[in-house]
Amino acid sequence: MLEAYLDIIAMLATVFGLLSAVGYFPQAFKMYRRRSSADISLSAYAIWLATAVVWTVYGIAIEEYPLIITSVVNVLGSLSVMVLYFRYKRKR
Repeated sequence: MLEAYLDIIAMLATVFGLLSAVGYFPQAFKMYRRRSSADISLSAYAIWLATAVVWTVYGIAIEEYPLIITSVVNVLGSLSVMVLYFRYKRKR
């Protein structure tokens, strides 16, 4: 009985992990469309990137593919925002 609940929780964790990881891409798309990185906190995205890298390494170490997949998507999302930040950063 407990295993059935654990399977459901694992599936939900994967789905919601992917949803949170995909959340970076609307910001990246908005930056790309506007050609502006105004009001973006680079430090916040750097922290999220570092966190995602650590979770990716941990997922690889314990061989948990849902964790690896969601963490890699998080890495790609935060990297995309950071790359666009530097590409569209205003010269001061």
